[in-house]
Amino acid sequence: MQVYKSFFKVLNKYKGQMIMYLCIFCSLLTIFIKTSSASNPNGYKDKKCEFAVFDYDGTAASMAMISYLSETNKRADAGVIKDEKISMQNALYNREADAIIRIPEGFEDKLVSGEAEGVIDVITIPGTQNSMLIESDLDGFLGMTELYLKAGYSMEEAVVKAETALAETAEVSLPDGGDVSSHSSIYTFFSYLGWVMLCLMITGVASVLQVFGRKELKDRIECSSYNFLNFNKELLLGMITTGLMICGVFIIVGVILLKGALFSSEGGLYLLNMLCYAVVCLSIAFLVSKITSKQEILSMIANVVSLGMAFLCGIFVPVEFLSESVIKVAHFLPAYWYNQAALNIDFHMHEKMGSIFAAMGVQILFAVAIVVIGMVVDRKKTA
Repeated sequence: MQVYKSFFKVLNKYKGQMIMYLCIFCSLLTIFIKTSSASNPNGYKDKKCEFAVFDYDGTAASMAMISYLSETNKRADAGVIKDEKISMQNALYNREADAIIRIPEGFEDKLVSGEAEGVIDVITIPGTQNSMLIESDLDGFLGMTELYLKAGYSMEEAVVKAETALAETAEVSLPDGGDVSSHSSIYTFFSYLGWVMLCLMITGVASVLQVFGRKELKDRIECSSYNFLNFNKELLLGMITTGLMICGVFIIVGVILLKGALFSSEGGLYLLNMLCYAVVCLSIAFLVSKITSKQEILSMIANVVSLGMAFLCGIFVPVEFLSESVIKVAHFLPAYWYNQAALNIDFHMHEKMGSIFAAMGVQILFAVAIVVIGMVVDRKKTA
């Protein structure tokens, strides 16, 4: 097992780059999983802006508007803010408030007559997201109230109906009738794994194969008594062992980040899909090692290939945001089928079991085709 042992001695030289990719992956996943609201379907919350208000009208309309804004945003402590230019500028500069609203006397009369536009003074930091949000809430309430007033409702009825209407939320569904929901944490983990696994395989395995593919080394082995078949068997065994070790590391990371999510039928399918994709990544590493003998550019190739497939195949950019032409191109990339299997496991595990295994089978076919191409390239180079 001389070649097998030498395989890992050479691989040890590139462990620094592999650990770097693994650390980047773990850091990204930790952030995404911790900040994701995927475990809670109602986890989305509107951003609340802080606002201070000076009400010089004191009518039902002004108080109803303040009440509505207090529900959708957060009312700042107006006690420390005075209705003076310097005081308001300091409050905005120090972020004690995102907006300061001045409601002048006669506001309700203007609202009833349909002339409320431009009556309220809103002092904000121009161009900021918070200023646009608070102004949007304010315009929405005023516009809805005016509609009900024009319909013949009294002021008290109009403001109540306006609040009720603005509190309504829309139910969104996909074209096939499925509900729109967030991805689970386990999907996020395995989806991004499709990017980093390819980086690890090319950086590690392809580098080792390049070393064993050097002409002077191959000539020495051919001149020795070492069986050529055993040489290739041990190289293959080294690749398989490396692939399984990398998968094992990902399983450990998954258990730490996802806790018990892997120990389920869903987790088992994700792991099987990962193993299929690991075979694809090993075959790509094999092909890359045959295409180039320059170790210096392997890192560049790893990033270009892995990031390219990640963006085109729905890993970094969700498939629903990709154009039809991009999706058609993605069908010719193995990462697309890996991600499709993961998507079906996440959303339609029981309904589309056949599609899941079909996607895994396509990945294996890609691996076989890539290995054949690599062998053809190697044969032409040595001919």
